[in-house]
Amino acid sequence: MTHYQLKCDQRYADVFDRIVVILHDYRKENFRSPTIAQIASMIGDTEEMVLESLEFGKYFSNHSPLLH
Repeated sequence: MTHYQLKCDQRYADVFDRIVVILHDYRKENFRSPTIAQIASMIGDTEEMVLESLEFGKYFSNHSPLLH
């Protein structure tokens, strides 16, 4: 794996972590999930980055022996 790939993976992981916190807090206050556009606005990133980070998080959690 290249250094660039590791940097990308870390960026997705960082955004994913922020999304998880946002989802938890938003659901607690609003009793529903925010839209992708709302999440992107809250973290100051693009909708594409939000979706890619969610996909990364889904893949990571399905393949990590520590999370099973």
